Amino acid sequence: VRYGLVVAGAVGMAVAGIDFAYGIGTFEAQGALSHNIHFWRIIADVTLLGVFGGLYSVPLYALVQERSAPEARSRIIAANNILNALFMVLGAVATMIILSMGYAIAWRFGIVALGTALVGYVIYNVRSEK
Repeated sequence: VRYGLVVAGAVGMAVAGIDFAYGIGTFEAQGALSHNIHFWRIIADVTLLGVFGGLYSVPLYALVQERSAPEARSRIIAANNILNALFMVLGAVATMIILSMGYAIAWRFGIVALGTALVGYVIYNVRSEK
């Protein structure tokens, strides 16, 4: 398991996420989308979010499988899935709160991108200490 990929994925998601948040916050549809350079920027950001998301999550899942005892592996993966579902619900609630306060959805993406940068920083520092 390469932790450098996790940190690179977190940094890449943060950068692409911030650019995506800024891009959708300033996007104005004019004419055909295929001729709008801002549209292609948003498409590039979404693609980069997917690529860096894979660099982030695949090594983490490999780490979970590598470090768990074979007899407990299925329960650990199930617990991880439950935690993921919990955080998705909390993310939906946070989105409702942000939108009810009058902020645009671009703020939500920006906040998540900054949170991703923070998590990448924490992972980097934890691995640097070892």
